[in-house]
Amino acid sequence: MRRKYPTFIGSLIKELKTESSLSDGMKEIAVLGSWNTVVGNNIANYTTKIYIRNRKLFVHFSSAVARNEVFARRVEILRQLNEKTGERYITFISIF
Repeated sequence: MRRKYPTFIGSLIKELKTESSLSDGMKEIAVLGSWNTVVGNNIANYTTKIYIRNRKLFVHFSSAVARNEVFARRVEILRQLNEKTGERYITFISIF
């Protein structure tokens, strides 16, 4: 689409980010990238696999102790991860 007037690059980037497919991908990157800081290095070291499907976060652990720790703190972790995206993007954490 050609514009007849000049626009700022910042406003164009905001427009681009608000498109659904890009916005969801950016939120997934924000959530997955902040996992280590939210749960801490000890728990992050035992995380073997982490992914998002249909706004649900799936996390696999190699340690039962780490799994139980995350299970006990899952509401707090969910709140902190959603704060990173600015909305309630993740609805559930599934722990394996």
